[in-house]
Amino acid sequence: IASNRSFYFLQSKISQYSIWKYLVSQLITQLVLNLVITAVLVITACLLNTFSFDSLTWIILGVVNLFGIYVSIIGFTLGIIFDRVAIDAGATPLMFLLAMFIVPWNIFLPASSMVRFMTRIQKLFPSYYAYQIIQQNSHLLKNLSIFTVSFVLTLIPFLLIIAVRLIRNNN
Repeated sequence: IASNRSFYFLQSKISQYSIWKYLVSQLITQLVLNLVITAVLVITACLLNTFSFDSLTWIILGVVNLFGIYVSIIGFTLGIIFDRVAIDAGATPLMFLLAMFIVPWNIFLPASSMVRFMTRIQKLFPSYYAYQIIQQNSHLLKNLSIFTVSFVLTLIPFLLIIAVRLIRNNN
């Protein structure tokens, strides 16, 4: 996105193919690729007889693929804000930062005020609830509901940033 940003902003001004349509195309492509990867892994696991399907399996596969879309939208937003050099330089620290929010700290660290504080912050993001669902903890519907709410609420700022960038580029 960062390396072709100028092209897509120009395209959005001279054609019917807006940045929003490009974002949707990117997300569909990402979803298809994720589903292909998921299918290959599931087929392999079935052939090796290490996998069994139930309703929870389908929910987990859906949550993981939705989380891929979530991260793609964040990446798209960063791509239209920063240039390619900045993204290349910040990719590794950003991955470490995102990784800090995937597995709840209270799972592998002893209880302390810092761990409780970080766990509270993690609960704001959908990755916390995705982990809970994947670990098959109780309250599946509650975790799925909170995952959905958190997914939507934490994406709103990124979608607003995209909208502001589009308005600024169109003027």
